[in-house]
Amino acid sequence: MVFDHKRRMMTEQIKRLAEQASNTSDYGLECVTDKFLEHFAELMVIEFTETVKQTANELAESGFRQGQSEEEVMKTVNGALAVLKGIVAKFGVEE
Repeated sequence: MVFDHKRRMMTEQIKRLAEQASNTSDYGLECVTDKFLEHFAELMVIEFTETVKQTANELAESGFRQGQSEEEVMKTVNGALAVLKGIVAKFGVEE
């Protein structure tokens, strides 16, 4: 049940990004061009990087609330930031 809700939410978010990217085309979603695909891909990567940043912040807050040491929190946060670094390197985006 929760999985279905999350999947619907994800689908809606992807549709929203596709519609936003389609604004670069005079024909909307009916005409998928290279420009559309490029813009859509950029929007997806931005969403991915922002999600990783948010997750790193949430991990830090949660760790401190749970009484973890700064060293323990930093290990966890550094793991999330390594993912961010990999996305940036792989897709050539700026943070």
